[in-house]
Amino acid sequence: MKILVIRFSSIGDIVLTGPILRCLFEQMNAQIHFLTKSIFEDIHTFNPYINKQHVFESSSSFDMLIEKLQSESYDLVIDLHSSIRSKRICRRLRIPFVSVAHPIWKRFILLKWNNHIILDHVVDRYFNALKSLNIENDQKGLDFFLDSSTGLSLPQKPYIAWSIGASYDKKQLSSQQIAAVINQVDKTFVLIGGSSDSKLALQIMNLVKNDNCVDLCGK
Repeated sequence: MKILVIRFSSIGDIVLTGPILRCLFEQMNAQIHFLTKSIFEDIHTFNPYINKQHVFESSSSFDMLIEKLQSESYDLVIDLHSSIRSKRICRRLRIPFVSVAHPIWKRFILLKWNNHIILDHVVDRYFNALKSLNIENDQKGLDFFLDSSTGLSLPQKPYIAWSIGASYDKKQLSSQQIAAVINQVDKTFVLIGGSSDSKLALQIMNLVKNDNCVDLCGK
C-alpha cells in the first residue's frame, strides 16, 4: 500500500507524527510519503520510515503540487493537519482518506481564558484517526533521526530533553516554572530550542540550583 501523510506545520506537531509513521511502516508494510511545508522539510529528512517527502512551497504552486501528487497513484491519504488546504488535497486526489479531529473550541477556550480543560494528547488524536486501519500505538514513544555527521555535546548519561519554546505566550511555561521542575527532579536536563529561546534558557540556567542542566538553545 502507498500512503500519503499530510502535516504542514508546526515543528512540534510534525515531530509528533513520528509514532504514526513508524507504526504505519511496520504494521502495514506501507510505502510512506510525507507532505509538509518547505520550511519544515528538514524535520523528517533522515526518518527511515519515510520513502519520499513532498513540500508545499506557496499557494501559487498548489496546482503543480496536486499534479505531482496525482502522478504518485496513492492508495490512501492520512490527513493529520485537517485544514482547508489539506482537505482540498484529499478531495482533489479522489482516493480514500482519513482525517484527524481537532478540538478547536476546547483549545480556544483553554488558551483564551486559561480554562482547565483536559485535551487528548496530539499523538493519541493521531492514532484515533487511524482506528479504521487497525493501526495500534506500539508505545515506543517518539523518535527523532539526525544525520550521523551532526555533532552535539550531549551528556553521556541518560537525560531529558526539554523544548522550552512555543508559538504563543500562553502555551509556554515561564523560566520559574521550568526551573522549579528541574530543581525537584534528580535527572539531567538538556534545554533545546532556537536562537529566539536563548534568553529564556539563560533565565532558566540562572534559576537552576544544581549542575544537572545543559543549554543547547540556538546550537
